Amino acid sequence: MHKAVLASVAALVLVAGLGLGADRSVAKTEPAFKSSIAGLPAGLSGSASGTIRGVLSAGAPWVATGEVDLIKHGRLRVDVEGLLLDLPGTPADGTTGPVTGVRASLTCQNGDVVATTGVVPLSAAGDAEIKETISVPSSCVGPIVLIRIGRTGTGAEILGP
Repeated sequence: MHKAVLASVAALVLVAGLGLGADRSVAKTEPAFKSSIAGLPAGLSGSASGTIRGVLSAGAPWVATGEVDLIKHGRLRVDVEGLLLDLPGTPADGTTGPVTGVRASLTCQNGDVVATTGVVPLSAAGDAEIKETISVPSSCVGPIVLIRIGRTGTGAEILGP
């Protein structure tokens, strides 16, 4: 089972796991996949190469740690710690910049965003917790959970798939 982990800002954090299909026997409370969170390297931010399944990454690298659990029947738990800009030598380094809220989106191998949570607060330390039930398709091969900007300092929610 290969699990990949990266992070960005339009797609702040991504977590890849195994397939979620009807043929996979997973108990209601057993994670269909579970993975750690890590930051997006500078080389993948702010360009077409930073697009993850059609969701653009931000123009700056981020660091983060944490964990994601997705239960087959849609219960999603995301614990993000220290989601901060990685911009040495700038005033924004080590801050959340204008981001004050995040949300999580599930994508499947076909590249579509199939479900997105509501927006939760992102603390000044870059911490957030998402606990929500989302709709999981009967078959979702190669799921990736993206942690995305949900709100900026203006208080306006960022809309999108």
